[in-house]
Amino acid sequence: MQKKSMQEVVDVLLAEKMKQCQQAGIAFVPYVDGQWLGFMHPLDLCVIFGNALENAIEASLFLDRSQRRIDLKVSRIKDMIALRFFNSCLPEDSDCTISTKPDAHKHGYGLKNIRRAVEKYNGSMVIEKKEGHFILQLLIPLPSFQNSN
Repeated sequence: MQKKSMQEVVDVLLAEKMKQCQQAGIAFVPYVDGQWLGFMHPLDLCVIFGNALENAIEASLFLDRSQRRIDLKVSRIKDMIALRFFNSCLPEDSDCTISTKPDAHKHGYGLKNIRRAVEKYNGSMVIEKKEGHFILQLLIPLPSFQNSN
C-alpha cells in the first residue's frame, strides 16, 4: 500500500474519532504527521489508533465535560516514529489498564493488541498514569534504520 493510502487510513480513523469526541463533548487535539506511517500495515494502524482512542474516549466519559481532553501527537524523532496518546481520566483510577465495562472478561484486549502491533515493528510501548492523566507512548523504529543495525 502506498504512503498516501496510509495517510487516508489514518485520516478516516481520526475523522471518526473526532466525530465521537464532538458528540461526547471531548476536546480532541490531533497533531499527526502521517507521512512516516507508510511502512505500517493498515490493520496495525487501525489496532493502534482505534484502540488507543477508544480507550481515551471511554475514560473521558467519566469526567465532567470541562475536563474531557485527548491529545494525540505522531512525529518523527531521529530514526523513530513517536506516537503519544494523552487523555484526562479520574485521578482515583489506580489502574487504567483494566476494563471498566460490566462484562470485563470480554474486554481489556486493546492495550495488549496495541503492544502486539507495536512489537511487530520492533517498537516499544510505555504506559504512564499520573495526576489524572493517562499517557500511552509508542516508539517504532523506521524500517530503513532497523535494517542498518
